[in-house]
Amino acid sequence: MSNKMKAKIIFLTIFAFMDIGFIPRFSEYNSANKIVIVFFYIITGWIMWSIIHEIKIDKLKKEKFEETIQNTIRSIRSGVIPRIENCSLILKNDEFACNEVQTYIIETKNKAIGSTGSGSGVSIRVFRGVSVHSGTNRSRKIYRDVTEKYFGNFIITNQRIVFLNNQKGFEIPYKNLTGLFSSGKNLILQSKNKSYTIFVSTPTVFEELIRTVAKL
Repeated sequence: MSNKMKAKIIFLTIFAFMDIGFIPRFSEYNSANKIVIVFFYIITGWIMWSIIHEIKIDKLKKEKFEETIQNTIRSIRSGVIPRIENCSLILKNDEFACNEVQTYIIETKNKAIGSTGSGSGVSIRVFRGVSVHSGTNRSRKIYRDVTEKYFGNFIITNQRIVFLNNQKGFEIPYKNLTGLFSSGKNLILQSKNKSYTIFVSTPTVFEELIRTVAKL
């Protein structure tokens, strides 16, 4: 839900409560106040219409977007493989790029985020104003799953899958691709014992493109 829609819903709630409060004593108000109240009713109705209209528009956009995705998938399955002219990758002989997007990969690691400490022991007074403390100190590290993002260029060619990044870049020839599936907005690639999670707007399209190109 967009911030604009949230604001409309808040205003609608406020005006609706005000309108409900006006109804029982509407006949008691003078003409000027009645005009103001009617104006409030009109505003409430306009906000409600605006919310309903925006919901319908969003629904139509989602339906059109889903239709576009399905048409693209059908086109790829029929053998229409896209090609792009310019690519960040240095291509090999007989290699062409099918797609390139700027995105990020997601990596979750269990990292130490802090530590807790405790102390125990006794204090022995040596002489007035001076004491010696003896005992032990223990600390325990606190671990938590931390998700990090690495931004770069995700490229699909007819020979390999590449992610360009100076820290977490990778290259997967299709013969080394052992798993592929989409979940939400993520595309998950498995290459032997390594797994990569890439954020893309249309993961099902990317999945279909990779599966089709890998068979060429």
